Amino acid sequence: MTRKPTGPRIKNADRPTHAVVSLANDLSELIDAATPLANRARGLDLRATARQVEKIAVQLDVMRTVLVAEGEPQLDVARAYADVCADRLAVHGGYIGRVALARA
Repeated sequence: MTRKPTGPRIKNADRPTHAVVSLANDLSELIDAATPLANRARGLDLRATARQVEKIAVQLDVMRTVLVAEGEPQLDVARAYADVCADRLAVHGGYIGRVALARA
């Protein structure tokens, strides 16, 4: 005897594609990377840089929300945005690292 599934059935059209889920996870990783970077900047008294990094994290979170809500149509935009934000975080990380080395 087989059990019938309980709860509402999820149609395949309602499920996010693998590409959407993967990119949403990548955006989450970038957000998670921005938090310690902002904390490090604040610890070095780089308030403006910390605010910029936090703003990038907020923008990434908004993009992730839009991607999850709208799905496949936003995939290319979200991918391009993730690349740009990753580059911006790398630039800020390099600057924070140089300041930390100069003060050591």
